[in-house]
Amino acid sequence: MTQPNDMQHASAHAPEPWEHHGNCLIYGQCSGDDDDDEAPFVADVCNNPNVYTEQERANARRIVAAVNACKGISTEALERGVITELRHVLGELLTTAGDLDAALDGATDQFNAEHTKLAPALHAAQAVLDGGMALDMHELLASRRKIAAIWCMEDVLEVRPDLTEKQAWEVLEQVERRRDATIGITWDTLEMVAEDLFGSAPKSDSQD
Repeated sequence: MTQPNDMQHASAHAPEPWEHHGNCLIYGQCSGDDDDDEAPFVADVCNNPNVYTEQERANARRIVAAVNACKGISTEALERGVITELRHVLGELLTTAGDLDAALDGATDQFNAEHTKLAPALHAAQAVLDGGMALDMHELLASRRKIAAIWCMEDVLEVRPDLTEKQAWEVLEQVERRRDATIGITWDTLEMVAEDLFGSAPKSDSQD
């Protein structure tokens, strides 16, 4: 079962988030405060440094995704199988909550509000458990009576394709810090923040 220290950060490896650039080279997060620090090299999963196979690119992508998703969980807990344990616990909770939902359905009007919130939450949890860990974020928010306009790195790269994924994420972080609730976030917001951080987009040949 999970233990109290399972969520502690393992300090032996390079801090998350890790990243790769479409090849087989993996880099960690800089631990210093200097913005000019280069991300530390972590690993090269390629057997031949001159040729990247599709499988090796896929391996690098999966390693980076898995490490970032497990941020905050100790390596020892992962080796012990804590993810499998958590999925098992989620299944047990899902079964119990489903039984409760069925018992409440039509039995009384007293818990209508709770019953309404429970149904989408159960559906979202089942999607995580059964659908390759897929999760509909909007459905999860709806279960808590919330909405959100979600922007991602791909949106930033849509308006600034010259940026790297790391730079696109920095733009999103800065957008969140500067967010004005009276204006919101727009495509123009992404462009302006990207220009503030990384300068104007390079002109294409058609703009010359």
